[in-house]
Amino acid sequence: MRFTLAITLVLAGCSTESQSDSVPVAPVEDAGTRVEQDTTTPSPIGSLITTAANDDGSQLTSVDASNSEVWVYFDIDTGLEVTNSDGWDLAFKRSNIMVNGGVSGSGGVTVSILPGVEFGELSQAPASGYRTDEENPDDANNPDLVFAADGGWYDYDVSTHTLTARDQVYVVATTDGAWFKLKMDTYYRGEEGGYPTFNWASVEAPADSPSFPVDASAGWAYVNLDANVVVEPTDPATDTNWDIAFNEAQIQTNGGTSGSAFGGAQLFTGTWEELISSDSVGYSVDTSLPIPGPPGAGDFSGSPAFADWYDYDFETHTLSPKEVVFMVRASDGDYFKLRILGYDSGVYTVEAEPVTRELQTHETVFPADEWSDLNFASGELAESSEASWDIGINGVQCRTNGGTSGDGQAGALVSEAASLDDVSEIPRSGCYFLAKGHICECDITAQECTEQQGAWTPQCACDVEPTADSMLPIPGPPGAGEYSGNSVLGSWYDYDPVTHVVSPKAAVFIVRDASGSWAKVQFTDYTDGAVTASWVWAGPGRFDF
Repeated sequence: MRFTLAITLVLAGCSTESQSDSVPVAPVEDAGTRVEQDTTTPSPIGSLITTAANDDGSQLTSVDASNSEVWVYFDIDTGLEVTNSDGWDLAFKRSNIMVNGGVSGSGGVTVSILPGVEFGELSQAPASGYRTDEENPDDANNPDLVFAADGGWYDYDVSTHTLTARDQVYVVATTDGAWFKLKMDTYYRGEEGGYPTFNWASVEAPADSPSFPVDASAGWAYVNLDANVVVEPTDPATDTNWDIAFNEAQIQTNGGTSGSAFGGAQLFTGTWEELISSDSVGYSVDTSLPIPGPPGAGDFSGSPAFADWYDYDFETHTLSPKEVVFMVRASDGDYFKLRILGYDSGVYTVEAEPVTRELQTHETVFPADEWSDLNFASGELAESSEASWDIGINGVQCRTNGGTSGDGQAGALVSEAASLDDVSEIPRSGCYFLAKGHICECDITAQECTEQQGAWTPQCACDVEPTADSMLPIPGPPGAGEYSGNSVLGSWYDYDPVTHVVSPKAAVFIVRDASGSWAKVQFTDYTDGAVTASWVWAGPGRFDF
């Protein structure tokens, strides 16, 4: 498999540039025909950006960003092309978009990314979720641009080698303290790339109160928590533009039996103010639940965490929300805190804010003399053979829910690290070829990459395939038989044939769980057949720890 790399790799033989605003950014090549220009004579200000009014009152701006050596600066407050010293908000170069904030500028510009939100329906800026350009810890010359976050502003078609703007809205907080919504439109002028266009319009400042109404009196109302707005998914079962949904007293998240995304929820035992971060473990996903009301009313797909969110008054037949706080995992794997402040005949008053993801190290003891299976998502040992599980231990034998041991996607890799803290991400390296047109190849080895004058780099983000379970010899004397296990995990210990002592190695294993998410695991103790393991679960959709 090969694909064009949508980020810049600073390699031997590749030059970088320093912009006049002291922001070092390496040029990025992308799909489309490169237009060679004379970079010694800058184009006059105002000649590279044009703006026209749309019928709905929004603006359509076109940028000639085809010169891969020059940034084009735009002041969205005035709608004009400016220099990098004139209070610019956005800058464009080929497919790159830079903001005047963070490591890219001193203007304090921040951006909130709202996937799936309808451009025409958004009238007010969200109160939270803003980011800016940040330093790239792996490459100081290639900052993490906010318009490249969460998959970037475009999708790349490997068959046609073209860029297509993704269906998401950006809200820009500008240098002048104003708020604008922006949606990328096209990238090509004819067959030539480097000419991005985008629609934009002003929006109201965020509400003073972080709470917002959700009218669920007439059916399911779907909410995007990035913007705290109600959206209308085309197909709620497959769309990822919603995070939580309400229908009278029923509540869903976008996961499990209710959706195809990473949604989930759990009850928080502390106060609203105390909840500032979340681990990945402990979230329940949607399943079939009894419809609130008299017995026999039927079932619905809903969140178990929200099953008891209200008190019911039998005299007035009214619902009132309990004073509790919920933790919600959104469709994209981000985390929020949420509380229901009011409820009146199907109309909710909801407050939600993002919280940071802060992973915790967990410790599990696997009992001796029997198979014990762990589910990373819940952090608990499976209570029955029918329960969902990811990794199993029986003495020195190990298995994962994949291959010959289960129907899941599980498997294992061994890292070169000696402690859990030394593993910060899943190894997803591939071979980057500058000479072949800035492409990544994922189907060759690191040695083959070097032999072909490529660069082996994690920035290719190639999918990694762990070792799946197979039939293995039972540890012990020859002829003891076989068991279904994982050969990589089976190397977790050293055995002293003199003292018959089993000792865990100082090794960290990377385990893909049954659903395709990742964990890092280290075995720390073996006592009388009981095994202790420390582990961290990245959570769904994440490849970093």
